[in-house]
Amino acid sequence: MPYFVINGKPDCPNFVHAIYVAQYLADKLPNFVFKKVEKLAKDWAVYLEHLNKENTWYITESPLIWKEINMWGGKKYLIGGLAEFWEHVYCYYGLESLISKQELEYLAEDNLKFFLENSETARKRAVQVITILGASNPQTCFLINELVEIKELWKSQGMVFKLFDYYQNIDSKKYETMQQYASYLNESKIFGKHDMVFVCETKTQVMQDADIVINIEEFSRHDVETEEMFLRRCYCRMDILAGFVNSHNKRSTKIIMANNGPVCFLTSCLSVACRSKKFKNIVAITADKGFPYIKSVSAKTGVPVSRISAPAVWGFVGTNHFVDVRNIIYKADMRMPFKRSLTSPKGSTLPLGIAHAEIRMMSYLLKTSNDITNETEDFAKELQIKLRRPPIFSKVRAITSLLKLWTTEEIGDEIISLGVCSDGSFGIPKGVVFSQPVKMDRTRRWTPFRNFPLMNEVTKSEIKYCCNKIHGILEQYKLLEVLDHKKLFETEEEYDAYEKYLSNLQTNGEQFARSDSSDRTF
Repeated sequence: MPYFVINGKPDCPNFVHAIYVAQYLADKLPNFVFKKVEKLAKDWAVYLEHLNKENTWYITESPLIWKEINMWGGKKYLIGGLAEFWEHVYCYYGLESLISKQELEYLAEDNLKFFLENSETARKRAVQVITILGASNPQTCFLINELVEIKELWKSQGMVFKLFDYYQNIDSKKYETMQQYASYLNESKIFGKHDMVFVCETKTQVMQDADIVINIEEFSRHDVETEEMFLRRCYCRMDILAGFVNSHNKRSTKIIMANNGPVCFLTSCLSVACRSKKFKNIVAITADKGFPYIKSVSAKTGVPVSRISAPAVWGFVGTNHFVDVRNIIYKADMRMPFKRSLTSPKGSTLPLGIAHAEIRMMSYLLKTSNDITNETEDFAKELQIKLRRPPIFSKVRAITSLLKLWTTEEIGDEIISLGVCSDGSFGIPKGVVFSQPVKMDRTRRWTPFRNFPLMNEVTKSEIKYCCNKIHGILEQYKLLEVLDHKKLFETEEEYDAYEKYLSNLQTNGEQFARSDSSDRTF
């Protein structure tokens, strides 16, 4: 069965005419197969010269047509240009095609548009698009600097960062700050000659074509909010976000929730509402809660920080959680002596033994974990007061470490703490996002590591306590069932009005607290 190859420029009327006829024959005849190869004018001359040299041809115009005996790169039998193709088609199939010059120009114009659109789509697929929500957060600049160093994230055409903040339309300073930062990175060419950082004006732009979405929006509780008001606001914010994610994102998009606040509650709401996304691709960053404990443990035991693994973080992080300090593991050097070490003379240069690494639990080095817990929590509170914001480096490290493991070519056996949808392991309610030890399976999904050892009853009781404490929240917001999509706020405008109301309450409360008591009127 002959196989035709039609080469040409997408805006060439003769090339479009040949394709039009070839498509007609392919639709009508079962044994007519063809392939088109399109090259823009700037690439056509080089491509044509290469074909002429390779096959000793002398074709100078578009289109160039040949046929092969099979579709697996066989010998090329030259047909020629458009005139020779018409002769071949008429002799073999008895077909003539008469199209006016104006209609051919219209066809060529449409074909060029179609070609350019497809080329742009293919180019986008070759770029890793990373969306950062809440980009006015100070950790954005550190996060971008770390992510560009992860070579596994780069595609053939590099990567692109899209920045967006929900409040940028309300607070113009946030928008200007992000624009200045993006302009600085693009103009200084720090990450390459192409622009890599863009500030988007709408959610539609920021969600479109995103491969990875990192949400670092601030979800701290206002002083004027009750717990019920706070969770209601978080729930509605995720329901609104889920609507945009479902409309504009790909099903394979990875969504990483790294918020300051009830991150597991937020992720649970988003996971249930995002029906068009793979359930296992929505995760919550929780390992950062365990990082501060490593320094304290190292100081107490004398074991270097580099040898200590992060402790397991359990719980509905943001509402309650438990860091299992006593069950931290570390890498110790174990020396195995040879027999000659007992009889070897002093100063002997012969090896007296071998050393190998051994994984051990640190519980035998720690008399009590309460002191470490209290010390670390007090230091974290003092640090936040001094900074006037939550610490950011531990969260940046947790995000980058997760993406390194998630995008590496070879799937490892690393066990990390991460907020994922529970499958019922460790007595955790099934269907809720809960921080626990997880491992990546062969399909690159993070799943609870059922074989993780629970060393003592204290750990079990703490996990049970965390589960019992959130029972009311799970029931109220139906996180263990299918979300009914009955929004507490009917429109996004209603949600914006509620946010403005809370902001005004907060501002008035601060002004009232700063004012002198003699000036207050009741």
